Amino acid sequence: ARHRSQHKGQQSRATQGQPRDPTTMAADPAYYHRDGSGTFHAYDAATNALLEEAYRTQKTCRLPVRGMHLEVRFGAKATSDRVAVPPLSRIVQVNCGAQNTPTRVVLRVEAGEDPAAVYVALGAAADTSEKKLRHRYARLVALDGSAEADVHILRREGAAHRCRFEDGSEHVLSLRCRERAEDPHARPFRVLAEPPPWVLDQAAERAAARRGAETDMLEVTVFAGRAVGATGDAEKDAAVTIKLKASVALPGFETKHSAKAVAAYPGVTCAFVDAATCVPPELSFRAPSGASLVITAFHKGGGLLGRATARGVLTVPLDVLKPDEDSTGWLKLSDGGDLQLRLRWCRNGAFVPAGAAPQAPPPAEAQPEAGEAPPLPPRPPAREPSVDDEFFDAQAPPSPADPAPPVAAAPPRRPAPAFLGGIQGQATKLRPTP
Repeated sequence: ARHRSQHKGQQSRATQGQPRDPTTMAADPAYYHRDGSGTFHAYDAATNALLEEAYRTQKTCRLPVRGMHLEVRFGAKATSDRVAVPPLSRIVQVNCGAQNTPTRVVLRVEAGEDPAAVYVALGAAADTSEKKLRHRYARLVALDGSAEADVHILRREGAAHRCRFEDGSEHVLSLRCRERAEDPHARPFRVLAEPPPWVLDQAAERAAARRGAETDMLEVTVFAGRAVGATGDAEKDAAVTIKLKASVALPGFETKHSAKAVAAYPGVTCAFVDAATCVPPELSFRAPSGASLVITAFHKGGGLLGRATARGVLTVPLDVLKPDEDSTGWLKLSDGGDLQLRLRWCRNGAFVPAGAAPQAPPPAEAQPEAGEAPPLPPRPPAREPSVDDEFFDAQAPPSPADPAPPVAAAPPRRPAPAFLGGIQGQATKLRPTP
């Protein structure tokens, strides 16, 4: 998903007329047509390939169905005698040989996506006021056969919105929201429930560029959250707000350092965005060994809560984190909510409790002459074998007299959320495809 999202973000506004290179795609998109009852039906693999090729060129194609004249039309041509305005998907299937030219909406979705959920999301975005799009993450529907793109909607500019793409470029686009419903040039889109993968990756890059030599620092980035009390009623659920307070706790370690993060927009599912920088909130704390990160989430108003407030707590013992490694994932709060975080514990020093006597530095040892190898310590005396030999031999390090075999360098890998098993609650949907 990360490789695929990088390919999408590289296509800026100026290059969106170019077709995608199929060799860079994890899987080809799938096409579905929607019948009169609202049920989606999938095309077969051969038809999918035909439609994808036509989609890239935005040329009308005829389906190879014997005895029927079925056409699939794209973009501004996605109309018929019965459909005067192109649907939000910008694709229709028209039965040209039948009376009244029956027309069906065709949906293009990424591999693994639920077409019904995508269709509902497109309709919900089209019914959203332009005032509520600020700071949201969205997936744009292409108008000209180019690749769909995940963007961050920064703010309104006149009758359009300024959007940031993965490559950092910003473009002012007209989005098909409630106020732009009749604009044929407005881009259909759907709001994403959480940031796309490139937002998570760029947060780690910004933190690395800003990182200094401070000792035992904990970096926290808050991406998204899910509050409790969802009812399914869009109006009630949109009134839920989430506020977070984070701090580091350790007996004997006095700290008044705490930070707050507020969701950029309300709702049971929300994203956290710093209003000044338009990026996810990035917090840092002094965090010695043995300390714990404590995050308190306050869910208030709307949904099942009404006027009540729910309070959830997440406690992360820092000793379960892998030092100097990024870990990103969803963690559960004590009240049932979820938070999507990036954690990195920068271990550059050891914690000395207040009042403890400072340790004297170890005496400097005589350095061997240049070119002279240091002497090896003597091997331990032999002992009688016991039943525990197999266990203790497996735990003990190899003897200095026995050189260890060369170990091949491990290939670089993505940050592993292995620490999640030791945290209160459990992790779900680690780095999911949006």
